[in-house]
This record gives sequence, structure tokens and C-alpha cells, in this order.
Amino acid sequence: MIFLIIVQLGAEDLRKRVGQRHKSRAKDNTTNWTSNSRTDSADNCRLGIDRTDRELGFLDDILDDISDDISDFTDPTVESTGCTDCTKPTDVQQYTTSLQLSALPAMQPTSDSQEMPQETPPSQTMSTMFCMPMLLPGTLGSPMFEGANVTEFLERYDDLCSDYRVPEKDRLMRLPRYCIQPVAEAIRSLNEWKTSNYAALKKVLLSEYRDNDTHQLLYSVPFLEKYKSIVRSKDDDIVDYCRKFDRIAQHCIRKGVLTEYTAGVWFIHRLPLPIASRLIRKFAIDTEDPSTVNYQQLLEHVTKQAASDRAI
Repeated sequence: MIFLIIVQLGAEDLRKRVGQRHKSRAKDNTTNWTSNSRTDSADNCRLGIDRTDRELGFLDDILDDISDDISDFTDPTVESTGCTDCTKPTDVQQYTTSLQLSALPAMQPTSDSQEMPQETPPSQTMSTMFCMPMLLPGTLGSPMFEGANVTEFLERYDDLCSDYRVPEKDRLMRLPRYCIQPVAEAIRSLNEWKTSNYAALKKVLLSEYRDNDTHQLLYSVPFLEKYKSIVRSKDDDIVDYCRKFDRIAQHCIRKGVLTEYTAGVWFIHRLPLPIASRLIRKFAIDTEDPSTVNYQQLLEHVTKQAASDRAI
């Protein structure tokens, strides 16, 4: 293509030079005509004009041939030129290139600050969660309620349901399956089970099976009262007494069935006599005045003192 353009430009330049040459010869012929005879000058001028016309006609033919060659080369119907070094794309190449360009994403105007990539909306994000089926009743590791220790059973059952992502409504419906037949029938007859009130159902079960529940019997005011009635000496493990007494007392205090004043008085009541006497003198305790009895302060002091004495 570049070569053909150069040829065309050279031809046009040659044509201009021939034109200038024609004008120069015509001028020279005119001068000779004034100095020589009219007949000879006219003949010479006619010969020069004919020669110039032939040259111009030859140039016109060359330019026409070059134009035909160029039109043939750039004709869109021609798919190949036969030239291995030519870079002119064919129709097939142009069509393929247009498809590739159309497949590219449209360029967006950029600003000085780069935009953060947009996150995929949660609705368009596919998430897969695999959940294991809940342990069936009677299998190893599954709880089974037979009428005793209802508190422990309910805690284990709730933990199992939480591990397997069981909703509260399904927990209530599945609960009788993890009980023996008589207990299951009793649960289904309760109004709380029929109304699908799981929290109320657990309260009823705790109250119904209280007498056979070690946890409720242990963490109760009657049990604490019996526990503090046991006489202790200096040889007994006072640290163990403090820990057990506080565990039961704190549970009763949270339930609202025991005050800290009563817990403090009972705590002092069954300490060994030498320890209790020193404690009363140190903190100026009056068991009849609640303002002088600070249960937490007394518990911490006795626990530290007993631990020190045991270490010695």
C-alpha cells in the first residue's frame, strides 16, 4: 500500500513537470516565431504540442492503471492479496476482530481515586451448609429422661438441639421422643405442650419432677440449712466448706429465695468456734444487725485465712 502511494505521488509530480515543460516550449516557440518565418515556427510549435499531448496521454494511462491496481487491492470482496507481507485485514479477519471487541467490557471513565470493587449482594451469593442429622432417641450420646434429674436432662437436651441448630418449636415437638413412654404421654397431655410454649413446658417439668432432681434438692434453701447444721472442727477442710456453701447460697440468692444477710449468718454459724470468734471480733459483727453482716467480705476473708493455714 505504501509503495503504491509513493508511485502515485511520483506520477503526479511528473505530470506537473511535463506541464511546466510544455509551457516553457510554448514560450520558446513563440519567441522563435517572431524572429524566424511564420511557417517554420508554426510547424515547430505544432510538433511540440503533439509531442506534449502524447506524453500527457501516456501519463494519464499510467495513472489510470495505478488507480485500478489500488482499487483492486482495497476491494472488500477480495479476501487475500497473495502477499505474505501485507497487513491489510480481510473481511473474515475484520468480522472476527469486531466480535472480539464487542465481547470486551465497556471502559468506564476513571477518576483520580480508584473505586473499590463492588461486592456481590448477599442475595446473589450461593452458600451451602451441611448439617448432620440430630442423634436419634436411644442412640449413644443422646439424653433419655426417665423421671429423675430433670434439670440435667433439660440442659443436655437443649445443648444437643443447639449443636444441631434445632429451632425452639421443633425442640418442643421432639421432646417426648427422648423420654420413656409414661413420661412422654404425660408431657403430651400438658396444656403447655399443646399450645407450643416450650419455656413454660420446661418450668412445669422442673416443678413436676422436683423431688427426684438432685440439682434442685441440692441447690435449695432446705438443703443449705441442713448443710450449715453440720458441726465442724479445725481439722476439717474449711476451704471445701466455703466453696460448697457459696455455690448453693449463690444459686438460692439468684432465685430470690435467700438473702445475703441470711447467707452470712448461716455461714458464720457452722464455722469452727475459734475461726468464728476471730471473724466476729475483726469485723465487729452483730448477727442481729444486717448492716454489719457482709457475706462476700466474710467469705473471702475466711477462704484466704484457711488456705494460708493449710499451706503452713
